[in-house]
Amino acid sequence: MLTGQTQSPGYWIGLRFQNSNSLDNVLQYVTIQYGGYSSGFVAADLFIDGTSRVSVSHCTIRDSGSLGFVFHDNPTITFDANTTTANHDGAGEVDPLLVGVLTTTSSYTGNSSEVLRVRSGHVTVDQAWSDLGVTYELADDLEVDKHLTISPGAQLAFAAGTWLNVSSTGSLTAAGTAGKPIVLTGQTQNPGSWIGLRFQNSNSLNNVLQYVTIQYGGFSSGFVAADLFIGGTSTVDMKNCTLKNSAGWGLWKEAASTLTEAGTAYASNASGDIH
Repeated sequence: MLTGQTQSPGYWIGLRFQNSNSLDNVLQYVTIQYGGYSSGFVAADLFIDGTSRVSVSHCTIRDSGSLGFVFHDNPTITFDANTTTANHDGAGEVDPLLVGVLTTTSSYTGNSSEVLRVRSGHVTVDQAWSDLGVTYELADDLEVDKHLTISPGAQLAFAAGTWLNVSSTGSLTAAGTAGKPIVLTGQTQNPGSWIGLRFQNSNSLNNVLQYVTIQYGGFSSGFVAADLFIGGTSTVDMKNCTLKNSAGWGLWKEAASTLTEAGTAYASNASGDIH
């Protein structure tokens, strides 16, 4: 057990790995608690960054004065069968490239804020984002330059004025189910809270949206105002989705793009449902 001498959240800084690229970095059946002291440091029980290489399994990360864990930059991490709970600011914070290491073998719930924070950046390797039982809270734009899969039941909440953008080299498969839809929304539940989901010249058969709710988009500063924008030569297959509460259009499709669509529901979009 790694703990503070006083059993109080934020009492000590925590365990930190900084550019420690060693196969000997192994945590098994370790409890890390009461870290997250924040004076000049990233506040978390467990902090891994740079080129570090760490295996974490069957551990408990709890009672942080801030976040349970922070994974930053380009470390190599395995994270299996862990419990992250009772942390003040949420389970953790990770760079977009590291979200895929977090799987459903671990638990991320029971924190004061039921979120997993995702920093700004690009998805530059194929990966899947699982439904972890908490909301992915996006601090800035998410740029998808490879293949991103979002699992049924996952919820992504975007900061004001940001987007989920699928580039010409990227693709997105977001295939929810009737019982476990995927939700893309703003952190503030107001029309125009965020820009929305955008496909820009992404001509891939992997662009699939099924049982996805996209809502509260349409932030319009310099962009087409719509929950869903399909631009350029993009190809998208959309089934049983819901586009609602946009400050602009529900769907904006450019002429050169290809959309296969069925079962879409529209509601309360300020400019109209389809352009």
